[in-house]
Amino acid sequence: EKQLAAIWQEVLGREKIGIKDDFFELGGHSLNAALIKSRIDKKFNVKINFTDFFSNSNIEFVSIYIKSVKTINEPFHETEKDNSLIF
Repeated sequence: EKQLAAIWQEVLGREKIGIKDDFFELGGHSLNAALIKSRIDKKFNVKINFTDFFSNSNIEFVSIYIKSVKTINEPFHETEKDNSLIF
């Protein structure tokens, strides 16, 4: 969330942004969204689409979305020790 806040602060030109502050109420628009989305994709190695970004328009929800995408995309593997599956 801190890393997301830093991205939003830089793109939106604001000093303090809370995790529940709405992107559009902060003055965000589609060009800002494209910049933020690009930085999120690179920083967190995820591909967030515009629909998901616009429907999750605060840092708290974007953070949850990123965590869920990363969890889904993480491959599972067996441990050498006990052959149990790790996700």
